[in-house]
Amino acid sequence: ETPKGHAVFRLDDHLDRLFFSAKSAKIKIPYTRQQLKKAITQLIKADRLETGYIRPLVYLAGDMGLNPANNKVHVGIAAWKWGAYLGEGLTKGVKTIISNQRRADKNAMPINAKVAGNYVASVLAKKEAVEKKADEAIMLDKNGNVAECTGENIFYVKSNILITPPLDYILS
Repeated sequence: ETPKGHAVFRLDDHLDRLFFSAKSAKIKIPYTRQQLKKAITQLIKADRLETGYIRPLVYLAGDMGLNPANNKVHVGIAAWKWGAYLGEGLTKGVKTIISNQRRADKNAMPINAKVAGNYVASVLAKKEAVEKKADEAIMLDKNGNVAECTGENIFYVKSNILITPPLDYILS
């Protein structure tokens, strides 16, 4: 909700990231940014979604195997009502653990791309947190440095200085 009505948070930035991620996976999206933007806004209006989450999905379907060259590119857009990711965490705080799962190395995967395979460690870390009665898991990199949480970036302020993991870890 905004003073001018409902709006999608940083829609252009999210579409830029979608196209960047597809390019990282060597996938050509068969629609323009403008076509997807229009489809997303039409879906929101049709569903009367006032608050929630929108997820455009780009995927391949066709031949099984590791060479997707002959597979067709498909695009779908899902939208649903969804509250705060960590529930009341903003007002009550969250219990965290340091996960046994490590953040993938930037040389192993395109970690700045929103690609499904990049989230396997996050899913396992989140499951680990829940099993240990925590709300969230902090993931470390291969060197044991703080990298991120399972569903959000992590940072803190010390002596009025913002401290974050390296920028190539930050999901934009």
